[in-house]
Amino acid sequence: METVSEEPGENSRVVGVLVFVMHQVVATWCVFFLAPCAVAIFAGWVHLFGWTITQHDSGWILSGTPYYPVQVCLALFLGWSLGGWLQHRSMLWVWVIPSAILCIVVAAFPWIGQIVIKQYWYLSSPSRLSHFFGWGCRLENRCLDQTITTLPFYCSVAYSLGAWRARKRMSTLYGYAEVMNEIRMPRALLVGSCPVFLELVMDWRPLAAALRGWGWLPVAATLWAFIIELALGTYVFMVVISLIGRRSSLTRWFLKPVVEARGGEMARPASDF
Repeated sequence: METVSEEPGENSRVVGVLVFVMHQVVATWCVFFLAPCAVAIFAGWVHLFGWTITQHDSGWILSGTPYYPVQVCLALFLGWSLGGWLQHRSMLWVWVIPSAILCIVVAAFPWIGQIVIKQYWYLSSPSRLSHFFGWGCRLENRCLDQTITTLPFYCSVAYSLGAWRARKRMSTLYGYAEVMNEIRMPRALLVGSCPVFLELVMDWRPLAAALRGWGWLPVAATLWAFIIELALGTYVFMVVISLIGRRSSLTRWFLKPVVEARGGEMARPASDF
């Protein structure tokens, strides 16, 4: 009998741990991989207006500064949008593990990190701060300390702040969460695929020529990049639709129709086709 009574509690703890791990991955490594796709989508749209963002410009935007503005803004957006939709309390605590790792690495530097470089063995506090939070460790100089320690810290803090802000405005975001669950995914994917389609139409010749000379691994990486771009574009569109809600006839086309209430029952959306 005790085993039966304790099983729901144990299952809820396991689910809670898995949810926390999911948000931890989203807040750190997913943001890391989504940021280049976000810049690529932005570059594709501005290219339609005659502006060109080169590969060098994209690299500078993503890692040219020690403050990672693209990744931080993306983490803040994901934390806020997912926080208002899923309303998971564990999102507020994803900053703890990256913060602990960063504190340990900073305190133990250079024994952890650039241990093989002798000039780092007698560092003052400003040099240590510059290495992890300033211009002392740059990716173009093959220094990865900020990428693997400072960047996850920034992103996890921004993700938690976004989720906290969403919880503070829970009453106004209730309709947002409700509409997110009513979106017709096939129609949202149709709009989310527009950036990928435009990119293929505009650059299909050089892309086809390059694919003929590549091996299977670069081709798979290219396809994976298109999938990520499709997912990101679709999700951003879903957030926009959810913020507008049913106030517009255009947005209602992407939502499940509401079934009229009968016999005092609450109205509910009809099932998707």
